[in-house]
Amino acid sequence: MKILGLAHMCVAENFTDKDGKQSKFYNGPSPDEVALVDFACSMNFDCISSTDHEILMNAPLKGSSKDKQHSFTVYRKMDFNSDRKRMSVVLKDPTDGKIKLLIKGADSIIKSRLDTNQQSAAFTNKVEWFLDTASTQGLRTLLMGMKVIE
Repeated sequence: MKILGLAHMCVAENFTDKDGKQSKFYNGPSPDEVALVDFACSMNFDCISSTDHEILMNAPLKGSSKDKQHSFTVYRKMDFNSDRKRMSVVLKDPTDGKIKLLIKGADSIIKSRLDTNQQSAAFTNKVEWFLDTASTQGLRTLLMGMKVIE
């Protein structure tokens, strides 16, 4: 959920309806991207704001409550495009102070970049089975990953 809440190009917008009720919605480059961020929010990984330099998120990270606000310093965002078939963000995680690369994208692209020594063969086989099953049913799939850079 953390990756879905952080690795995106959506912008959170707030508005007040005619009854004075405050609401938030996300604008993004595609309905799929907005749906993923909405889902992360519904799972308590709430992106409050996202700029080229900082992402603010309310999330239960490292034992904090849902209402704990975390500030992630963004070093670089690389947009999804049809050539790369992935979206990446390099940021500093305030929970451990480490700089991380978060990535999400097409399964074929992400799989080719995985370190096979970090996962067991059983786990890799389960993922392959799921991806094959989903694709034969006509479902779209997405893989996510994280690498500690520093």
